[in-house]
Amino acid sequence: MVVIDGKGKFLAPGLMDMHTHVSKPEQLVVNMAYGVTTIRVMWGNPETLELRAAVQAKRIPGPRIIAAGMLIDGEPPYWPGSLAMTGPAAADALVAEQRRDGYDFVKVYSRLTPEVFSAIAVAGKKHGIEVSGHVPQAIHLRQAMDAGLKTSEHFISVLWSVFADPNLPNPDVSPMFPETAEFLRSIGSGAIDVTTLVDPEKVAVLAAYAADQDHWFVPTHQIMRNFTDKPLPPFEDGVRFLTQEERLILKDGAISEFFGLTADQKKGESMLYTVRSEVLRAFYEAGAKIMVGTDQQTMVGLATVGEMKALRDVGMSNADVLRAATMELANYLGRSGELGELREGAVADLILIGGNPLQDLNALGHIFGVMTEGIWYDRLELDRMLEEVATKSAGGTH
Repeated sequence: MVVIDGKGKFLAPGLMDMHTHVSKPEQLVVNMAYGVTTIRVMWGNPETLELRAAVQAKRIPGPRIIAAGMLIDGEPPYWPGSLAMTGPAAADALVAEQRRDGYDFVKVYSRLTPEVFSAIAVAGKKHGIEVSGHVPQAIHLRQAMDAGLKTSEHFISVLWSVFADPNLPNPDVSPMFPETAEFLRSIGSGAIDVTTLVDPEKVAVLAAYAADQDHWFVPTHQIMRNFTDKPLPPFEDGVRFLTQEERLILKDGAISEFFGLTADQKKGESMLYTVRSEVLRAFYEAGAKIMVGTDQQTMVGLATVGEMKALRDVGMSNADVLRAATMELANYLGRSGELGELREGAVADLILIGGNPLQDLNALGHIFGVMTEGIWYDRLELDRMLEEVATKSAGGTH
């Protein structure tokens, strides 16, 4: 029996990141070492399923993995390698295949037509697999929720659904749609008054409706700053875990350069970020269900507490932020009482920390040990594992 001295410390449930991207065991180690004991991989493949199986069998250390299948988009897909669907006929077979292959849910994306999205949602119900992801650009949030979308990522479609003028374009994922990019440039240049965009009554009605649905929001609020003129700075502690190729993503201006964002567009995104924060707070106050997700591909693990702080800054209490990073996972999975709690009979996913996060979320950055499904890793072991990751990354190997 292992006896752990926790005197003067605080025990908390392991954290979750409900929107991330991992592709190698080293990223699992980094997540775990920073207190993340469950992750939700938003674009999976057979290698993801192999990682999930290896963690489940305790062949490699890491957090519990919930995995999407291949991303399903319209034509042309925005990201190379996505599954493109031009019509609804293929939806049933595709969803059945992802269910049969063992993925936990189907991820839909922004360029799907309403007809194809509806067919995927129907197929998901038929085959007993969750459908989650982006609310497609041409669909309002309520339509997506009514169709059965389980989670919506990045708070997409919410602003469009509460615009005072319903004829305005959807302002989300602006680099993907020319009309949206132009709209953001008009906001940034001052041609459109951002303070008049949202109808407060529509916000109240939609927020109250969303709170009653079997639907969770994963805002990834922190990383959405990368579209603005105040992008998210890199986490200095995490650079050592990246290969030289991965570090290129962090160089100044890399995100703007990749997406082709203009100065006015970034300014418009900054102005909308403030509006989005206000609407997100209204949804929280109405009781909408929110989970923590980072959308990280490089700074996995390190960004989780940062996202929690971003939600706190929106107006969530520390207690509710902690629930959004722990207990809401159990509610979302239908496993309340089994995950995300410190109680007898629950899965032993735990972190031992140096302060009370109810008072200060910075306490989550002082980890003395992590337990994943009853396996204990003390600080010395975690540091040893991280050093191995850093050494391997410096050599450029994957």
